[in-house]
Amino acid sequence: MAKYIKQEMGDILGDGQRRGFYRMKVERNIGTQELIRHMTHPGSGLSRAMAIHVIEALGEQLMRELAEGYSVSIDGIGTFTATVGLDKKRRETDGGGEAKRDARCLTVNGVRYKADRQLVKDVAMRCDLRKGGESHLHRSPYAREQRVQMALDYLASPAHPMMRLADYAALTRLSRSAASRELKSLCTGSEAVLKATGRGPALVYVRRTPGTEGA
Repeated sequence: MAKYIKQEMGDILGDGQRRGFYRMKVERNIGTQELIRHMTHPGSGLSRAMAIHVIEALGEQLMRELAEGYSVSIDGIGTFTATVGLDKKRRETDGGGEAKRDARCLTVNGVRYKADRQLVKDVAMRCDLRKGGESHLHRSPYAREQRVQMALDYLASPAHPMMRLADYAALTRLSRSAASRELKSLCTGSEAVLKATGRGPALVYVRRTPGTEGA
């Protein structure tokens, strides 16, 4: 029986508001072999060897299509799309043109998955949710002004020309979601002190210089 958890965040942004949301409680992960056992139950018409072959063939072909720049949609499952970001292990050491440098520094860094609507509907119809408890996220021990100064001090160091979401969350002890919201607020408005550059996993934050337009 599936369970949900109510996760409550205190005054995590220091604005006097308490926030909460619900999430599924994951009991454990079902691995490939266990999934195959479930698929090949008596009366299923599937053999274990057949199920293994289909899964391996699907994974192989999915890789090939994504590598060619296609997105792949599987009825009843969803759509897969490769994502691109900066390769941290590579550096722009040649004197080539901009296009060449970009190609050297970019790599596929993930695969985005969007569930098929019918899958979501079917799961919702089959799922019998029960309350599985509550959890609480504690607010950062630092005031907002302190967190802003910590970010600026971090970026002032020659060792840190840019800052990622994970860096800010670790510095301020905010959750990733709260850190993301706060960073967004620090990049907008007339008193913005940071500038966001990049997208998705490659999104980073730098110190804003006077006269820079809003991000």
